[in-house]
Amino acid sequence: MKDLIMDASVFTAWFLNEINSQKAVDLQDSYNLSAPETILYEVSNAIWKAKRRKQINDEDAAIFINALHDIENITYYPCRKYIKKAYALTGEINHDYIYDCIYLALSLDLDIPLVTADKNFIKKLTKTRYKKSVLYLGDL
Repeated sequence: MKDLIMDASVFTAWFLNEINSQKAVDLQDSYNLSAPETILYEVSNAIWKAKRRKQINDEDAAIFINALHDIENITYYPCRKYIKKAYALTGEINHDYIYDCIYLALSLDLDIPLVTADKNFIKKLTKTRYKKSVLYLGDL
């Protein structure tokens, strides 16, 4: 199987009904998936926000959080190693969010493509030397 770094937009689609949710779920059958540990915080936050916005109910939110905790087929990397590189990348590509660049830093360090459902991040990278390092989920 091929390797992929997965960002929070893809992992969130496993739990919340979003565009390309089925593609996101199907990745685990075809790829070895990895992510920085920060993905757990981001996805938990997305579940919390969906609950607060009444997009999901309390029971579903609890089920999703338990499932998030129990998933074992993802390799998690500590983000501390990637903070400096992510900070530099954020400035280099003039991006607003360092947490997006944590995924990119991990991807570059491991030489593994990053998959995202974040069209804005893809757009930001199209004019950079990193455009070939990132894949759009909808294109897989």
